[in-house]
Amino acid sequence: MLALAVTLLLVMSACGGGEDDEPVVLEPNQEEGLTLTLTHTEPLRARAPVTWTVQVRNAGQEAVVLTFSSGQRGDVVLAQGSAERYRWSSGKTFTQALSEMSVDPGQTESFELKDDTLEVEPGQYDLVASLKSQLSPTEVRQAVIVSA
Repeated sequence: MLALAVTLLLVMSACGGGEDDEPVVLEPNQEEGLTLTLTHTEPLRARAPVTWTVQVRNAGQEAVVLTFSSGQRGDVVLAQGSAERYRWSSGKTFTQALSEMSVDPGQTESFELKDDTLEVEPGQYDLVASLKSQLSPTEVRQAVIVSA
């Protein structure tokens, strides 16, 4: 098992102005040989279905092992100031089994975080996205717009 401190950053962009159901691919960020990218459809709409897709690509020279303590692979939070308005994992249950995923050089793994309804009012939010691997990846924050 490769003992590697994994720091992953999600690069988000403010949403708005796109056509319905157009995929939005956000610029990847590379840390420690891993590239993490977030994709979603634009625009984000209040009380509409949402899918966040997190992709992890190993651009390094060695395999990297990600360790998860449950079936949850990531999370997305929308907040206004200190008030959390939406959390993807809220109300969901996950298996409580330890699992590992090896990401070989050049390999990409994807995780879809789906929700039937984005339960927030239209407005501006601070989006916080994270990967839930055991090695505590860095959370990244970005302002986003949720339309009506």
